[in-house]
Amino acid sequence: MSKSIGSDRKGGLQGSLCFASPPRRRCAWLPAVLVGLVFMSCSASFAFKNTVNRRFATRANGPLGAIVMTHQKSTAYRSTTRRKALLAQHHPNRLRRAASSYRRMLKYRPTRHAGSVRFPRTLVEVNGAGAMTQPNLLTTRQTRARVGDAGNNLTFEFQGWSTADATALQAYLNTAYPKAKSIYGPPAFNMTVKIIQDTTIDSIQGGIYDAANNEIRMPALTGNFPEDTYILLMLVLNAFHDDAIFYYDAWEQGFIGAAAYAIQTQSGISPGYDPIDPGPFYCLSVYEAENQPELGNSTFYPASGSTNMMVWRIAMARAAWLKCWIEKPTFFSEVNQRYYARYTTDLAGDIPTLKEIVAQVVPKVEGIPFAEWYQQQYVLDTSIRVSQKLYTWNIPLPDSVMLITELYQTTATGDETPLGGTAETHYWDDTYTIDQYAEEGNIITIPAGGSTPGEGFLVPTFYTIGGAQRMTVQIDVNDLRRYYPYPYGLRGFELGENNFYGAIVGGQTGTIDVTGGNGITGLAVSRGVFGSRVTTAALRPMQVAVTYTSSSNQKQTRLVNIGWDSYVCFLNTGNQVEASHTFTYGQNGLHLMSLPAQPLETDASVVLGVPMGELLLAWWDALSPGDSKYKLWPSFRFHTPGNAYWWRVPSDTTVSFTGLQTDPATTYEVPLGAGWNLLGNPRLTSVPLSDVKVRFGANEPVSWSEAVNQRYMQDTLYSYSQTAGYELKDTLEPWAGYWVRCLMSNGVTLIFPAVETE
Repeated sequence: MSKSIGSDRKGGLQGSLCFASPPRRRCAWLPAVLVGLVFMSCSASFAFKNTVNRRFATRANGPLGAIVMTHQKSTAYRSTTRRKALLAQHHPNRLRRAASSYRRMLKYRPTRHAGSVRFPRTLVEVNGAGAMTQPNLLTTRQTRARVGDAGNNLTFEFQGWSTADATALQAYLNTAYPKAKSIYGPPAFNMTVKIIQDTTIDSIQGGIYDAANNEIRMPALTGNFPEDTYILLMLVLNAFHDDAIFYYDAWEQGFIGAAAYAIQTQSGISPGYDPIDPGPFYCLSVYEAENQPELGNSTFYPASGSTNMMVWRIAMARAAWLKCWIEKPTFFSEVNQRYYARYTTDLAGDIPTLKEIVAQVVPKVEGIPFAEWYQQQYVLDTSIRVSQKLYTWNIPLPDSVMLITELYQTTATGDETPLGGTAETHYWDDTYTIDQYAEEGNIITIPAGGSTPGEGFLVPTFYTIGGAQRMTVQIDVNDLRRYYPYPYGLRGFELGENNFYGAIVGGQTGTIDVTGGNGITGLAVSRGVFGSRVTTAALRPMQVAVTYTSSSNQKQTRLVNIGWDSYVCFLNTGNQVEASHTFTYGQNGLHLMSLPAQPLETDASVVLGVPMGELLLAWWDALSPGDSKYKLWPSFRFHTPGNAYWWRVPSDTTVSFTGLQTDPATTYEVPLGAGWNLLGNPRLTSVPLSDVKVRFGANEPVSWSEAVNQRYMQDTLYSYSQTAGYELKDTLEPWAGYWVRCLMSNGVTLIFPAVETE
């Protein structure tokens, strides 16, 4: 039996792509046409949580990062309940612990003055059933008005402020609010917002937006008006969403922090404002150094009050969405417009659908399809992964590197517990043969308790080591090992010094060319590093194209969205390989295939050597909602290792490309949806199915056999050939594709082991 898939896109397929269903004698339960995913419905809960815990594709039943209080009719009871909720979920002493990391950085990061660290948040009320009260949404539905209507507006009333302060803040909003509406789009609801000076709120708390009562509550002004108004602006942007708040901090807090940067830096809005000074959370300049898997979690505010990762997550979420705004200046307003048009209470916590909405606005970010780009921004991973974790905030300095290590355990609920340990460091030179000496030593003490539990700090300094070079910091603690590339000797802080610099991971020599700004031509790469200026004056938000040409004349190009201050850029060529395989036409040219590495070229027709009009390539997207899961090229990015595809070759075809193999020294994860999935081998060598592990939700990974026993997976791995049709296999081969069946309605993650090397 076969099914035919065609396309009516202009200039597209001129034939059909056929595929065979698994033989009924082996699996009579499989329908001739594979159907869509069916997700279990989740009832309301008193505790907001992930109801689907798939990596980069979670769903939640309420705002996980909001301060939550029970609804009170009495004003007096509401005031008392709010104060208790603030102390329980947003205590100033816990926040001061989080701010300590920033204060440590002040000693080594030149600033004109020290910005104060503040943590403004949204507060929501829940009813007796544990569901969020949404009075403005209810009124909108009763009056048949539209969420996000173009005519919606916010008006402001001030309470508790001195006349001078109220006048100054109103004057600021008179200028900033129209620009906010232009950049963020109209508010979700038409309403009046009270801006109240609240003496019970500590300055480090920053303020709250009470969504149930349309109130911004802030402490007294600090005397740093540009920074005070930035905090006010974020709370105003909270009011823009109001009852339609995104359920995840990575989205809601990330959106408002990034949009506030975009608004506050507009001409005439806040004279004297500099996003990097003050700006303890600004980190776009070192985003690539800090973008690590340990950033992921369902909330920035774990239930226990652990603050180890809070500052880093807030900063990185802002930076990630800033990259989208740099990609398209209308990003926030367009996303909000589409979000409001489709708004439901489920949508607010539905990451797969929210990603679809964003992809309609920015189909590509930094030259990569949005869905794939999103999965490379670890702070946007809202899933919970149970494990012990090591994260290191590492800032390149002119002759040293700042290392702030966070060691902690994540539980199945997303809560985090700081851990203690003694970390050993090594500072490898560009050849990985010399462990450089730093007089500060090779030990980072990470206390289990005290004022900074779970956090260690070291700033190793290097002298007379032969000049600028790529160094690699290795950190080992509690059986965890991490590597951090570090371009030594290139970071500039002063005007006229390098504002664009970086390292080639795996490469030593060659040249760098940059298009964008003033451009850079033929910049020499020596000892794996480079540095220059892309603007004569201060750096500004823009997109640049960076091309590295190796000494053997191989080229690699990246599009990079950069902001203020400077930018450290890494290009990974260390895992570059030449891959080749011949696919025969046989009876009908049909192959179930995959790629064991990621081609540097992004066009499938070029990689496969088939003209665009003749390319018949299809992908089964098991993670997409609905029944129409097959996608035809070019509606997907085909070359991600771990995926498999149906390809009909026009004749015997040899595929040869230069690409990046998945890092053999680490595990590699492939998410699966419910039901059937197309799977490829992401390695260049065979992988026995028995070596693959399976993770369900936030649980620890289990072996394949245990996953079968626990009914996570069906014990089937089907290959396909033109002569034999479907066959059961127990090993995944490079270049081949396979069908596997996941039995969990929320999907699982397959984990391919690291490859043993000599």
